Amino acid sequence: MPICGIPNIQATNVSKTSATIQASSVIHNTALKSVNARVEISLRDPQGREVATTQKMLTLAISDSSPVSFTFSVDKPSLWSPDTPSRYQAIIKCVDRDNGSIDEQKISFGIRSLAFSADKGFLLNDSSVFLRGGCVHHDNGLLGAAAYNRAEDRKLQLLKDQGFNAVRCSHNMPSDHFLDACDSLGLMVIDEAFDQWLVAKNSDDYHNYFNEFSDRDLQTMVRRDRNHPSIIMWSIGNEIPGRIESDGIKAAERLRQTVRQYDVTRPVTAAICSWNQPSRSWDDEDNLAFRSLDVGGYNYLYGKYVHDHVTHPDRVMFGSESYPKYASQNWDLVEKYPYVIGDFVWTAMDYLGEAGIGSASIRNKGNQPMFQGWPWYNGWCGDIDLIGQKKPQSYFRDVVWHRAPITMAVEEY
Repeated sequence: MPICGIPNIQATNVSKTSATIQASSVIHNTALKSVNARVEISLRDPQGREVATTQKMLTLAISDSSPVSFTFSVDKPSLWSPDTPSRYQAIIKCVDRDNGSIDEQKISFGIRSLAFSADKGFLLNDSSVFLRGGCVHHDNGLLGAAAYNRAEDRKLQLLKDQGFNAVRCSHNMPSDHFLDACDSLGLMVIDEAFDQWLVAKNSDDYHNYFNEFSDRDLQTMVRRDRNHPSIIMWSIGNEIPGRIESDGIKAAERLRQTVRQYDVTRPVTAAICSWNQPSRSWDDEDNLAFRSLDVGGYNYLYGKYVHDHVTHPDRVMFGSESYPKYASQNWDLVEKYPYVIGDFVWTAMDYLGEAGIGSASIRNKGNQPMFQGWPWYNGWCGDIDLIGQKKPQSYFRDVVWHRAPITMAVEEY
């Protein structure tokens, strides 16, 4: 029996009047004989109406596989955006012409265009968009690390309601349903793969498996996720130790090439910080860490934007992580300089782990430790807490993002 591989759907030459849709897949023969197959594909618009259809004939030998590709033109497409998250559906069928058996795949996708440049910033469907972003961990609070569909929906709806239009998956690939929810809600996504490469952050972390599995894992992420219109960038790492040493530079380029093998429609990025390269200067970091990136992610480094624009005038930048207390300083630069396309706060919502980070207390002397013991069990730096309540920093962000006038909360004693 011939079966369909998951198709790859790409929209090109996108405008308000038309778009070109390129659909490709691989047909596999699982029968113990050669088969004659008919491959049919149809596209349906957001209202379920068929807007294009075509078919091809194939003959497959035993255990043979054959790539197929189709090109369609869609008139007056409904463009995907945060305000109008329209989705189309591709239906691909593989029919065994000898016995009539059918294998079918249904894939949702969106039609939209992406463009990144230092002089125009980030353009979605040819319109300038600022990324009002938040970093999110994979967990769902007290439900733990399991990806319950309703919990994913709720988390992302909370972020959308608070003005976020983008999320960064820090620092691992999200669940399928997380991306489905981002597609339907209109939340743009930075899909991120790794928190470690070759050098350990902890003795039992991913560095133990990086050489053997990183290409396969990254390939899996890109192939699984590339049909989601919500994804606007691929991130290959976060705060990677050793990234500007020779092995780290080679690893970055290898990961970039792995992404490019399976998707060329989105830029490659990574989150760069300054504190895990103690023996090297920022100029070293600046020249080496961004070498394999199309867009530069800066963790807590808004003070470097102007300096780096002078030395690298074509670089597109964004705050891949920022402290909530510096929301105004970061956002002022986004609004002022087109080469700074957005800011992602650490974090949009509280999360399990890094217990006590972001906590506050009154102390007679000494500094507040970053992490704390029991009864702290979660990171407390989010705009929204684990049960969905809005915190003071989120009210401040409403003012910074021009969503509300100046707000004050006063408690009388």
